[in-house]
Amino acid sequence: MKTKISKQILSILLCIMMVLAMVPMQTVFAVEATTPPLNDEGYYEISTVEHLKWFADMHAVEDPANINNAKLMADITINENVLNDDGTLNTDNTDYVSTGLIRYFYGTFDGNGHKISGIYSSFTGNGNGFIRENYGVIKNLGIVDSYFYSDYDGIAASGAICGKTYDGEIINCYSSSTVLSTGYRVGGICGYATSASKIIDCYNTGNVYSSKNFGEYGEVGGIVGWLAYNSLVKGCYNEGTVSGDGRRTGGIVGENLHSTIEDCYNSGTVSSTRAYVGGICGDNYGYSADTIIRNCYNTGTVSTADFDAGGISGRNGWQYALIENCCNFGSVTAVRTAGGISGNNTGNEGEYATIRNCYNSGSVNCTTTYEAGGIACVSYGTLKNCYNTGEVTCAK
Repeated sequence: MKTKISKQILSILLCIMMVLAMVPMQTVFAVEATTPPLNDEGYYEISTVEHLKWFADMHAVEDPANINNAKLMADITINENVLNDDGTLNTDNTDYVSTGLIRYFYGTFDGNGHKISGIYSSFTGNGNGFIRENYGVIKNLGIVDSYFYSDYDGIAASGAICGKTYDGEIINCYSSSTVLSTGYRVGGICGYATSASKIIDCYNTGNVYSSKNFGEYGEVGGIVGWLAYNSLVKGCYNEGTVSGDGRRTGGIVGENLHSTIEDCYNSGTVSSTRAYVGGICGDNYGYSADTIIRNCYNTGTVSTADFDAGGISGRNGWQYALIENCCNFGSVTAVRTAGGISGNNTGNEGEYATIRNCYNSGSVNCTTTYEAGGIACVSYGTLKNCYNTGEVTCAK
């Protein structure tokens, strides 16, 4: 009997070893830190991987008094060929150099028109990005050929430039990287931006994906996953593929809560297995007059295997939410409630959402016998000065 059990255990161990042998293992090596020069303006001049490591180490502990400024003096390559052409991780690479991520940041990080290439960041936890938590200013910076993966059962707050920003600014930055998470609030530039944060003149061309269904949550965006409380996204665009398995997926913003999105466009494919999917915003949601999408357009394909898909926003509501001066040219598909501008223009307690001065020419398709509309499928709110030329169809 003991011999039989021993053979079974041996067989199981051999199977485990075979499986592990097929899974590529990434080993991360830290570089030695070197102090960068400090210029007369009070900026550390970063020009090497070793300088970047030193600066990251300086910001490993939260300290609002630790205000250090940095300026990139050259393009920096940490690793080469991190991504395949389709944005997936290049599993032929097994050894990665790491500078560490900047954990808490209160100063100004000026990319100075340069880019950082080849960041590999994969861990269990939240706040994944070149700068994990930003309370300062990040500007003129590109993050390319980089891979950010967070395994977290909750608010992942993952983005290529930064994971989270509180009353911070991200200006003139871009990403051509991949951001993946099992959690929610995931964006191509920033995971979430709140408390009067500003994301201005930024763009994303990389893949953004959240793989887990959290019921009401998801919040995945080409620029930012969650935009909240008097924050602003302005002059930004997305060309990357944005997808999720939770609610609220958008080409620019996953969920807009009491904030403004203006002068933005999306040309990337936006899709989800759950509700509230839009070319610009998944869910434009607020109870006050400052929940706005203005002067935006979409040319990307928008689809959901659930309800509420729109060329601009999946849902516009509840009270006071506004979409104005927007156009959609991309196709919109949903199982039910599909709209050229918004799938659902709703409201609550007598105060209703508004769509005005908008135009749709994209096809709108409901894959079941439920409703579809050229501007909105369902509207309890106001539709003013809008028109549609796109084909609207439902399954027979």
